[in-house]
Amino acid sequence: MCRGAASQCIFSTWVSLLRLHYKEYIVYLINKHNIDPLVIMTEDELRLQCTRFEKNVPNKRRKESAQQYRQRVIQVSEQWGLVLCR
Repeated sequence: MCRGAASQCIFSTWVSLLRLHYKEYIVYLINKHNIDPLVIMTEDELRLQCTRFEKNVPNKRRKESAQQYRQRVIQVSEQWGLVLCR
């Protein structure tokens, strides 16, 4: 009945609050320890960051190694101000 639905609503709200506080805590730790998230992101995560901030993802150049491409995407991301902390 109503109790079941109400408890489900309370549980969902509680889970949302926990998730929010967890994210805030992670950001706090990242900033406290001066961790640059771009350095630990995978190539796919870097691309996702670009699209998330509505930036064009640089195309991989012919004969460009994966490491070179990754470094170039990081450089471009920093130019756009996508560095999350520093």
